[in-house]
Amino acid sequence: MKEMKIFGVHINPFSFPKSLGLVEAMGDRYLNYDNLGIQTFALKEYPQAIELLKKGTISKAIFKIGS
Repeated sequence: MKEMKIFGVHINPFSFPKSLGLVEAMGDRYLNYDNLGIQTFALKEYPQAIELLKKGTISKAIFKIGS
């Protein structure tokens, strides 16, 4: 319910640097994967990710594809 969404903007060329500054200012306090309950997995680890999601240990699973 408290999910943060980041939207890119193509209309105003000055909004992107301001957005980056905002994200940088938020830093680890708000954008730390551990604090947010987000964990990164290799694609082959999907059964483990699904199990942790079902248990409620993590809130989101992100899969790293490639090297």
